[in-house]
Amino acid sequence: MNSRLASALVLAFSLIIPAVTAEAARHAIVLLDRTGSMMRVRSTTGNSRCKDAKFTAIQDVQDFFAASPPGSNLSVWIFNGSTAQALTGFGNQAAAIAALNTLQDDGCDDLTPLADAGCSAIDALRNTFPGAVFPDLILAVSSDGGENNSTGECSGPPSFILAPPYADASWHWKVLQKLLFIGGPPVIWDVRYWNAFEADRPSFAHSVDRVATTTCRRCRG
Repeated sequence: MNSRLASALVLAFSLIIPAVTAEAARHAIVLLDRTGSMMRVRSTTGNSRCKDAKFTAIQDVQDFFAASPPGSNLSVWIFNGSTAQALTGFGNQAAAIAALNTLQDDGCDDLTPLADAGCSAIDALRNTFPGAVFPDLILAVSSDGGENNSTGECSGPPSFILAPPYADASWHWKVLQKLLFIGGPPVIWDVRYWNAFEADRPSFAHSVDRVATTTCRRCRG
């Protein structure tokens, strides 16, 4: 086969076969509840929710990076009292785990600004990665619920409707609106709920592509 014919065949196949595009990087915040109610001792382990949530978060970080494409990054946040605090910027697995290891196993106390913390984290994801699209922004929340101290845009009474789309003007509804419709692309809301029955649940690695939801996928007692 002469070189001119070979070149023509290469060109023809390049037009027929679609280019393979690399999977987009994912960007996540792990948002950890460090409030007083997390000090409740779990009958299944004998540990506080606070301690088990810390070590589960370390596993979640490892799962996230194992399942995500190159270039993905993650920030660790905690909340209690009246604020949410970023322990790290958006970085690699080693930085996230190092930050989690600085937390005291049983160092949870104070009130629960869950709605404010969630909405602040959603804003941080969208503002830091303005070009991201669904499903590349992920908020992994680890909490026992009990919102009782938010005062910002997502604050409100609890919903008397216990499933999405929730009661209008409740804090559940406001957070859901923020996740799905307000301010940017939908953000995946991946929940570890520490105030319910023990249940088999998918790991963080297997849930990052799911549609944003506030239902309890990973319930823990």
